[in-house]
Amino acid sequence: MTTHNKATFGVYRSKDEVNTAVTLLNALGFGDAPASVLFPDKDGPQDFPHVQKSELVKFAKIGSAIGAVLFFAFAIMATSGVIPFAPLQAAPVEGRTFALIAAVFLGGVVGAACGTLVGIGTPDRAGRRYGQYVHAGGILLSVQSGSAEQQKKIEEVLEKSGAQDITSVQGEQAWQDVLDEKGNLERVNLTQGSRQNDRPLKSAQELVESDHVSF
Repeated sequence: MTTHNKATFGVYRSKDEVNTAVTLLNALGFGDAPASVLFPDKDGPQDFPHVQKSELVKFAKIGSAIGAVLFFAFAIMATSGVIPFAPLQAAPVEGRTFALIAAVFLGGVVGAACGTLVGIGTPDRAGRRYGQYVHAGGILLSVQSGSAEQQKKIEEVLEKSGAQDITSVQGEQAWQDVLDEKGNLERVNLTQGSRQNDRPLKSAQELVESDHVSF
């Protein structure tokens, strides 16, 4: 049986929002769930929509280019008979030309969609994006879940408490990519015992409210 072991990430603008999330999650019984917080080392513009748009546009462009090339190659092979496809092989020159143009367009659209999904949902891409959020002055919170039902509840709480760009991925890899992206930032750990040195979520509130946390 596959073990569900994902962390839900969300970026916040203030400690008050993080405290709200922690309070709500504790009330739902997630007090012992492994969690981590990363604070920025300086104030930033907190222009999270711009960061997200830039990252997604970048991967959409990459995906679009790859998709267009692959679909064009397939169309070339289909029209030349390398891949048996009677409708294209029997089509006139104008029909084949139109098929090639349509293949490039369709490949670009499909590739852009796939590239966007990759930019959103894979740990390495999400981690790099979150590293940029922290650089822009955001506070990053992640909470691990043990089941799909728990994951859904955590996502709902993060959304309700004001988190932006909420994504659930394999947390350990995503955190490594966050730290690689923003190696000059200090990660504040909230749990012990795992390779990430996390602490229970219930200890987060004391840490967030403590005076020694610098922004």
